[in-house]
Amino acid sequence: MSIYCVGLCLKTITSLSLAEKFILLALCEKADNDGRNAYPSVSTLARYAECSERSVQRHLRSLERQGWIAVREKATPRRPTNYSVAVLKFQGCQTVTPEVTPVTGRGDIAVAPDPSSTRPTSTQVNNLDVHTFVVFWITLYAEKRLGATYEINKSREIPMIKRLLKSYGLERLKQMAELLLVTDEVFISSTDRGLSILNAKKRWLDHLLRQHGR
Repeated sequence: MSIYCVGLCLKTITSLSLAEKFILLALCEKADNDGRNAYPSVSTLARYAECSERSVQRHLRSLERQGWIAVREKATPRRPTNYSVAVLKFQGCQTVTPEVTPVTGRGDIAVAPDPSSTRPTSTQVNNLDVHTFVVFWITLYAEKRLGATYEINKSREIPMIKRLLKSYGLERLKQMAELLLVTDEVFISSTDRGLSILNAKKRWLDHLLRQHGR
């Protein structure tokens, strides 16, 4: 599931028909953050777009012709077609840097990555690298908040990240962080969307994801 891809799709003017946009959104919802591994069944897409399965197949071919999606693996008796979504076509999509973010002299983690720095921090909890989430969060925050910078306060926020990782694990916490930054639900959007808010609203975010089967 990628709320990140859904958010990009929602804010992008695609010039697609309404049914095609719904189908593209459904594929984004099922895909990974990089747009790969989306394989909902045709019947699921038909339910999402409120059209016939034949119409879904026609719209999928149209989306493929226009370069919005590509077939990675054809359908088998056990598995639907595996699609990838062309996330780089979406408005505001940025390439996520793989470099490790350096630590500044103040003890906060800077936003700008240093290509010469290749060693992650050694802070771990439950065999999960806290630094992995830190880099993910800083990159995600900059993308979702239109380039706004974010500095992690090590003394205050690293212990909080440890607690969240213990409760939810890395992948679940990433999903919750994505949802925090893209949802327009009043309970979330009426406040700043920093890590402290993620911590304060973690149960609500987790409940919302569970409601959608994630």
